[in-house]
Amino acid sequence: MNNPLVSVLMTIYNRESFLAEAIESVLSSSYQNWELILVDDKSLDNSEKIARDYQEKDSRIRLYINEQNLGDYPNRNKAATYARGKYIKYLDSDDLIYPDSLAILVDFMEQHPSAAIGLEVDALNLLSQACRVMPGVEVLRKSFLEKAFMLCGPTGTIFRRDVFESMSGFGQDTFVGSDTIFYLRVALSHDILLFRKNYMFYREHEQQEFLLRKKDYFINSFKEYRKIILDPKTPLSVEEQEQALLKLRNLHIGQTIRFIKKLNFRFAYYTFFKSGFFRQMLLIS
Repeated sequence: MNNPLVSVLMTIYNRESFLAEAIESVLSSSYQNWELILVDDKSLDNSEKIARDYQEKDSRIRLYINEQNLGDYPNRNKAATYARGKYIKYLDSDDLIYPDSLAILVDFMEQHPSAAIGLEVDALNLLSQACRVMPGVEVLRKSFLEKAFMLCGPTGTIFRRDVFESMSGFGQDTFVGSDTIFYLRVALSHDILLFRKNYMFYREHEQQEFLLRKKDYFINSFKEYRKIILDPKTPLSVEEQEQALLKLRNLHIGQTIRFIKKLNFRFAYYTFFKSGFFRQMLLIS
């Protein structure tokens, strides 16, 4: 197996309770040709001190402190600008990577050079082996015409750095679905490597970004998915685009109804009106 450099990117904001464990999990990797880039987004707790202590212990660890708070995905993009590796491996500062995971994921990517992203999936029916390469058009068809499956956060991915940089990374806003939108954008012109969900440990707690910013997801998801479906570079046929838009509309209506049934009128309002969905229904967007 080749031994390319992997840039492990860990963005940090108020993670003093979990940060040391996350860093230790990288240090324990059997694959040792890595650099660990820590980017603190103006934490208000002891995260910076913890990160600085680790930087002093290992020359492969580099700490950067943002001059101002950027927010989740802009900070992920910032971290990527410091990367020097062939591959980018995000690891959230409240998660862990298992000892052999880097070695396995690098091997997957090296065996399948046409893939721009390696992405974990829960849908076992997509996989009959440890990993498979799926052409971008198949990814888009399954995502928009069947059932969405690329819903993991950046911790569950490995990227070819050249592709990530050529596409300018994630969006510049703090939309919590920016990761999935990026995966779909990549699928417009690249193959995607899928692997089973075995290689990372995800910590669940009340300060997770998705839980804090769930409202943003419902505001942005409809218009962002619609952009992907209608992108001029799409390999989908006109008929498939129409089917995808119809399915997207029905999903949004169904989600709005579910929120109303739960008496969550605030989220129903965001999903139906603030997302731009209502304007699209009136054919004025």
